[in-house]
Amino acid sequence: MSPATPFTSDKPPGTVVGRYTIEARLGRGGQGVVYLARDMDVNRRVALKFLPPALVDDACAHQRFIREAQTASAVKHPNVCANYGVETTDDGEPFMVMAYCKGVTLRQALNDAVLSIADAIDIAAQIAAGLSAAHEQGVVHRDVKPGNVMLTDEGVKILDFGLARFLDSSQITAAGSLLGTASYMSPEQVRCERLDPQSDVWSLGIILYEMLTGAPPFTGSHPEAICYAITHEPIPPSTMGVPWALRTLVLRTLSKNPARRPNAPALASALRGLQLPSQVLSRKLSTAAGESGNKRPQQYVSKRLPSSAWRTLAAALSPACTALVSAAIVAAHALKGSAPRIRMLP
Repeated sequence: MSPATPFTSDKPPGTVVGRYTIEARLGRGGQGVVYLARDMDVNRRVALKFLPPALVDDACAHQRFIREAQTASAVKHPNVCANYGVETTDDGEPFMVMAYCKGVTLRQALNDAVLSIADAIDIAAQIAAGLSAAHEQGVVHRDVKPGNVMLTDEGVKILDFGLARFLDSSQITAAGSLLGTASYMSPEQVRCERLDPQSDVWSLGIILYEMLTGAPPFTGSHPEAICYAITHEPIPPSTMGVPWALRTLVLRTLSKNPARRPNAPALASALRGLQLPSQVLSRKLSTAAGESGNKRPQQYVSKRLPSSAWRTLAAALSPACTALVSAAIVAAHALKGSAPRIRMLP
């Protein structure tokens, strides 16, 4: 969750909701209102998410919210923000109880600086690992975007699993409200087709492209233009140079045919295969001055790749074979003190 912002909502600090005491509002948008609260039973901070104001009185929205919250709570993975379940207020309003994650969103990080290729690969690999765990539980996120990815001391955390399911597809073109989200929608999502895990893979591919180039591949002045580009236009050329194997992987992930995209486990393995053994990275963050808990990226610290990762990589040879070759070439040139020849994306 993002650090607290000035409070301007209908649940002011000090409001008691069940066993939780509201401390501040963390964010408000088309998917709901999120508050920082303290669980008085166990004396820990949590994040509480309520339905958007427009859906508070919608009985069907309540049912979907509760069902999806219960499903999302089954996803247990280090790269997924823990979901403790769903509860209701005394007057029957449902709310989701989640872990409070300190850090910055990937959206904030991309706004502040351009990421290195190694950073982009590491972040994407962690997102793919979290999505793999969700997909194994039958949960499709449906709203994977930089604003729903948190960078913390413990690594990358995916937020808001399942919440996008209860959003009506007509909201896609609501003026300004979901403009950012539209850029990360898969072609099948734009067409309002039934979504499967491959839709999340597409969205991750868009994020990876943006981390490498500085902007998502499909943009426009309004959501309709973005949706048209997603479904009809090819991936635009970029001036960002990346290794050929990474370029190939991005293009496969952004195939308009879902069947041609790698699944999340294969994508995670392929991304790890693109990292040199001494360059598997974990994000470290430093706490900025002040009481808000705001954090900014400090550095990436190198870790040794465990032997089990090589076995995982070998099991995904189809998507990762060229990645291994690319890594070997990069390592060879590094030893010689010269830069390997790279191609452009795409």
